[in-house]
Amino acid sequence: MEKKKYICPVCGYDKLEQSPAESYEICPCCGYEFGTCDYYCNSNYPVDVGYEFNYKEDEKFYSYVRELWFRQGCKWYHKEKMPRNWNIKKQLLNTGLSESEIDKLLENYKSI
Repeated sequence: MEKKKYICPVCGYDKLEQSPAESYEICPCCGYEFGTCDYYCNSNYPVDVGYEFNYKEDEKFYSYVRELWFRQGCKWYHKEKMPRNWNIKKQLLNTGLSESEIDKLLENYKSI
């Protein structure tokens, strides 16, 4: 029996080993470490989001972290796990964003 996989709410990576709401797993794509609340793992310093949130289900927070990931060029945290034909748009659809929302993000960060 194949083990269930989970989706990263930040970048849409769909092969997490544990539920983001119940783990400290680091997403190999965006580098977000679940359970760290207001810290963004892929930067060299902690980022304070400036408001209280429920990191287990707060889309506003994940949107903020996603924006930080985009500003950093959507670099893979573990490059060796990046699929050969990686498609950022297809992956971001896993987050629940619409195609138009994704297109807007990609337009704002054309270098990705």
